[in-house]
Amino acid sequence: MSKERETTVAFTGCACPPAFQGWLRERLGFRIIPEADFLQADFLVCDTFNSNFERFPGVRILLTGENHPADLNHFDYCLTHEKRESDRCMYFPYWVFSTLYNPEVRSALTEPRPPISADELRAQARQFCAFVVRNPVCKRRNRLVQHLMPHKRVSCGGPLMNNIGHCVGDKAAFMAQHLFGVAYENESSPGYLTEKLPDALRARCIPIYWGDPTVEETFNPKAFVHARRFKSERELIQYVLELSEDCGRMAAILNEPPLLNPHVLDEAETRLLAFFTRIFERGPGAVRRTRWQRINAFLSHFYGHGLFRSIRTISRRLRHKE
Repeated sequence: MSKERETTVAFTGCACPPAFQGWLRERLGFRIIPEADFLQADFLVCDTFNSNFERFPGVRILLTGENHPADLNHFDYCLTHEKRESDRCMYFPYWVFSTLYNPEVRSALTEPRPPISADELRAQARQFCAFVVRNPVCKRRNRLVQHLMPHKRVSCGGPLMNNIGHCVGDKAAFMAQHLFGVAYENESSPGYLTEKLPDALRARCIPIYWGDPTVEETFNPKAFVHARRFKSERELIQYVLELSEDCGRMAAILNEPPLLNPHVLDEAETRLLAFFTRIFERGPGAVRRTRWQRINAFLSHFYGHGLFRSIRTISRRLRHKE
């Protein structure tokens, strides 16, 4: 990184917590400029929630927790859920990003947890299952809750299907009052692993998980109920109902360490720093998008807006009679 002038970085369209920005700035010595002045920055860290990045001529770094692909037409570097590592791409799922700079969650996942006995679990008299969700997009998740309800009450503490009369303020504390927690992702894609499973593990309830088919490469399969292990939803529900009556088996699950590798977060932090160091050392002029990729991005952007979007929509409707 050049010492002749101060390197500047802007963040736009991505949920980067101040703790992350501060950690990165401390180690690389750049200055963060206001989002409104992002065009003046040397580097732009962004997501796709707004189109600001399309106007930025310099080095664009995609940092997303969504199920978005690493689009090298629009971005020079990408940190996404996609398990493809290269000079320009790094696997960085949202669960890592949301955990790295939250000391409470990080310690809950990596440090030894005090054992809980069957008698202690029984004495706690926990409720059956917690469900704290806002987004209704996952029909599989909604259906599971609806099909569990006739058997035992699922406490819905979020905006979706709320049945407790209010939305909970502390998700972890609410889930800790239950034996199980529904931890389904919005979508299923290899590597797409968000905060939902770690949230339930942190609360020390038993997660019922569905989403990333490769989740057992990172999280201890003995520490949660993986919906993919069952042939049908009916079989899954039957297993959970039987398990809820056996405090000994539940205590054994709760005593399992959450992560297969307790150092995975330290390793991710080291890789993240190396990734950004390499980018900044190359300088703001080292745009990695090829000329063809930039032309392709421009054409897709131009075709996807205004008059061309209207023509495309009308054409599609005429062809398919929508």
